Amino acid sequence: MRWIRTVLAIAIALGFTAAAHEGQAAQKKFKIFLSMSYIGNDWQAEAANMVKAMAASKDYRDKVSLSVQVAGPNAQRQIQQINAMVQQGAQAIVVYPISPTALNQVVKNACSRHVVIIAYDAEITEPCAYNLTIDETEVVYWGLCPGCSAPHSAQ
Repeated sequence: MRWIRTVLAIAIALGFTAAAHEGQAAQKKFKIFLSMSYIGNDWQAEAANMVKAMAASKDYRDKVSLSVQVAGPNAQRQIQQINAMVQQGAQAIVVYPISPTALNQVVKNACSRHVVIIAYDAEITEPCAYNLTIDETEVVYWGLCPGCSAPHSAQ
């Protein structure tokens, strides 16, 4: 279920990037990066594979240049990688953040350079970042996850 968040975040990044660069030549590919803190479980690996497949699909392969980087459980490494992404001309970075606060300064710097930052499944507290979350209880309640079960808590 969590891989859906990654795919949605990439789709949103594609939309933001395309909208921000409408007037540019149609031949230019948009640089989008996926910054993952780790790939230590099936859903993270599945998320990375889904995003790679989406970027390589007929609809996006001529529009998007996607790079994926994994920092492991090291906030400093993720900060360095995001700095490098910005230096490489990133237009959007979709990030699974290691910490809600550790990335704030690098995210603020990226935003100041007009890079769209979208965090998924965990939040970044820097106000310029977009945080993508989902209420999993609601998803189960409305039957959007066959085979899942959880009590309904919404009022």
